Amino acid sequence: MNRYRFILLEIILPLLFAGGLYLVFRSSDTVVYQLTSFVGLSGMVDLFRGFTVVNAFPEWFIYSLPGALWLLAFQNTISLLKKFTGKTLVPLILLASLMGIGLEFFQYLNFTDGRFDIVDLLFYFGATFLALINVWLIKNKWELYAEGETSSSALLGVLFVAFTFIIYLADIV
Repeated sequence: MNRYRFILLEIILPLLFAGGLYLVFRSSDTVVYQLTSFVGLSGMVDLFRGFTVVNAFPEWFIYSLPGALWLLAFQNTISLLKKFTGKTLVPLILLASLMGIGLEFFQYLNFTDGRFDIVDLLFYFGATFLALINVWLIKNKWELYAEGETSSSALLGVLFVAFTFIIYLADIV
């Protein structure tokens, strides 16, 4: 597996799948759908919506899986930027997880819109577990990813803000 396959399979694919779930299965009131409409792609999305039987899928697939996929892509992006090394890698992955879990608890406490769901928490924990497994596998098996310098903390900070914003807009608003 090379770096570009990792980016495609571990970052882009989960983001596309999560975005597709929001577009096809969620209401047209979501920010993701509104952005798609703004760029003129709502007709294509509506075509897919016409072929989809939403009731045929379990609730966790529609409502819990997308958030976990966003989180997994975020955590994998952090790992890639840190080149799977450094003392701060695991704490950064756990901090990203804490952000998702924290948003869920804010929903529970009615500090934000949305509905608290224990299944969402389980999916966030699952995404974190998968991200940590990726780190372990690459550190111990795929040394190609362990080489090189780490990224700047400013870039990681921007990513934290961007992914938090995406998760907030997609899941809560």
